[in-house]
Amino acid sequence: MSRPTIQITSGELARNIQFQVKNRLGLIVGLAAASVGLLLFFDAKHIEALVCLIAGVLIPVVAWCSRSHPGLPLVGLIALQTLFIFATPIFAQNPSLAHYPDSDTLSAAIEVFVFCAALAGGWRLGMRNDLPAQPEREFWGLTVLRLDEPRKLARAALGLFTASTLYELALIMGALDVVFELLPTGSFSIIRTLFDSAALAGTLIGGYTIGHRVMPPNERFGFWTLLTLYCAAKCSSILLSSMTGVIASTALGYFLGARRPPWVFLALVAGTAAFLNLSKFEMRAKYWDVYGYSKGVGLTELPGYYAEWAGHSLNVIIRNRSITAEEEEVGQQLTDRLNNLQNLLYAQDAINRRGVPLLGGETYYTIPELLIPRFLWPDKPRSHEGQVMLNVHFGRQRREDSFTTYIAWGLLAEAYGNFGAFWGALICGLVLGLAAGALERWIRPYPLTSLEAFFFLLIAVNFSLSFEMVASVWVTSIFQMIIALIACVVPFAKREKFVPPASA
Repeated sequence: MSRPTIQITSGELARNIQFQVKNRLGLIVGLAAASVGLLLFFDAKHIEALVCLIAGVLIPVVAWCSRSHPGLPLVGLIALQTLFIFATPIFAQNPSLAHYPDSDTLSAAIEVFVFCAALAGGWRLGMRNDLPAQPEREFWGLTVLRLDEPRKLARAALGLFTASTLYELALIMGALDVVFELLPTGSFSIIRTLFDSAALAGTLIGGYTIGHRVMPPNERFGFWTLLTLYCAAKCSSILLSSMTGVIASTALGYFLGARRPPWVFLALVAGTAAFLNLSKFEMRAKYWDVYGYSKGVGLTELPGYYAEWAGHSLNVIIRNRSITAEEEEVGQQLTDRLNNLQNLLYAQDAINRRGVPLLGGETYYTIPELLIPRFLWPDKPRSHEGQVMLNVHFGRQRREDSFTTYIAWGLLAEAYGNFGAFWGALICGLVLGLAAGALERWIRPYPLTSLEAFFFLLIAVNFSLSFEMVASVWVTSIFQMIIALIACVVPFAKREKFVPPASA
């Protein structure tokens, strides 16, 4: 077996990351204390809830840092995402929190604390038993991920991403309409998943080669051009969240290659998204039909389309006007998208004050049947069926309204709606923690150039995008990703043997 010139296991990378995090743990705690102090200075509300959130999130982070042989920090990713989506409305003093008593906000924060504690406990169970020592470990090696062949690596990324970008451009041009009419029912979702996976693979490998400085300058220019075109095509539907997959995958790949986050790239993306988000209501009013679907925009119309969008956003900034009540019903502010606290508060209020009964796990019962391919069952339920059940049961939506728009919940709020206070957070935390720990333990001995590591990283990207999902959406998304991974990536893999370090 030819061994690559540079090889590192997931366990080695995990220890490197752990070393960096432990050295900065004091800084992290200091920043958390400073954020609390800042809110105290401005006499803001919900300080106790924020302290409870921060304390809860630190439990799995400290647990991971104290592990002698950690895995890649999937549990840390879940914990930080939890802090981000539940603390953002407190920092932003979101008006939605004023609809509930302060005691409810603290009660919701305690639920998050229980979730984080259960997450850490489940993670420890998943990591409890080390894998038996083996002199050799077989793995599926990705032949394109060879740093001794940087040209091949970079071109593989560009090839995958070019294919997915051309597909997106063909979609908005309507060039594939006739093709999909001729294919069997359900074919679109399969093809969609394949090209989405190609985009994730291309951006992950592309970000990796850019971060590791092995992609030539002209190919780097091509990669960034493709990324711009891809995001422009995806966001032409005025759904900014549609580009988060490739953005997260690019950032993750860069981080693996450079061993540091791409701060400039992330700041540029966040700034652009926030700018366009200012006027998405005006754009939706013009370019969405009465059913909430995009009317479509042609390829040649994209420059003028985004110029119009930017002009509306500039008008919002210049006039500094507020969102009207009518617009509030159409869409959300950017910080509202990170307001899972509101979803949890809504579930609490419905159960404790309006007497809405618990669902008792009903939203999870539909998951097995959702894994059946649609071409085998054209009338199978939507992947959002669990989300629809929650919204209809708790009175946020009528079922017919769910065909035009979905109202997000998130995994913790869903668990609360099914099992109630304490038990929902406990069950959700334990299950996610156990899964994260088992995955981290499993991936430790494998090199980063393996199919196993690639699968783990795609799971991590999916986790980072899961804050609005319910279990039915999240599980079907993972399942489709696995199928696409087998179809798109396995051809690049071959069976190899690797002798991992004894400490991995």
